Amino acid sequence: MATLSPVERIYQKLMEDIISGRLKAGQRLPTTALAEKSGTSRMPVRQALQRLANEGIVVQSPGVGARLVSPSPKEVRDVYVVRVILETTALSLAFRNLGRVQLARLEESLLKQCEARNRSFAEYLKWDLEFHRIIAEASDNNFLEREIENALSASNVYRILFEKKGGDYKPPAPEEEHREILFFVKCGDQKRADELLRRHILRGVEDLGMGESQTTEEVMANATVFGDGKTRTQG
Repeated sequence: MATLSPVERIYQKLMEDIISGRLKAGQRLPTTALAEKSGTSRMPVRQALQRLANEGIVVQSPGVGARLVSPSPKEVRDVYVVRVILETTALSLAFRNLGRVQLARLEESLLKQCEARNRSFAEYLKWDLEFHRIIAEASDNNFLEREIENALSASNVYRILFEKKGGDYKPPAPEEEHREILFFVKCGDQKRADELLRRHILRGVEDLGMGESQTTEEVMANATVFGDGKTRTQG
C-alpha cells in the first residue's frame, strides 16, 4: 500500500473528523495546533485546509484563519430549492436523451451506492451524486449542467457537515428513491419520475435536521415564476 503524503494524511483525518461530527460547523481550525497534532510543519496543514476550502467545506479569512463553514438553515434550504428547480428541468430535457448507455450508468451508480452504504460515507456520497450528475448530463444543456453541479457541490458539503450518523439514527436510503425514479424513467412516465425526484430532493434537506421554522415544501409553495422566466421566493 502506498504511503500517504502529509497533505493527504491531514486532509483525510480532517474529513474523518468532520464526517464523524468530532469537528462542528463553524469550528476554527488553527494551523499551528493541527500541525502539532499531526506531527508535521504548518505547510502541509495549510495545503490540506486549502483543499477543503476549494471544496467549500472550509472558509479562510485573513487575520482569522480557517474554520468550517456554518450555513444558516435558510442558506441550506435555498440550495435545495434551487436543486428542485434545476434538476426537474434537467429531467424533463433528459427524457429525450436517456438511452441504453445512460440507463446502464444510472443502474451502475445505484449498485455502487448500495455497496458503499455500510463501507464508506464519502464513497456513498460520491455515487449518490453521480446519479444526479448523469441526469444533468443527459439534459444536453451545458449551462444547466454546470449550475446543477454547483448546487450539488453545496448540498454535498451540507450533508458532510450535518447529516446524522451513528447512534440509533437510521439513515435515509436515497438509493431506494433513486431506484423508484429510475423505474418510472424506464417506463416513460415523466410526470411520476418528476414528482419522485422533487420529493427526493426536498426530503434531503429535512434529513439534515436543521430545525427550520419554514419547511422546504412551504418555501417551494411560495416560489413564483415570473414572466422573465426567473423564480423568486416571496417574503
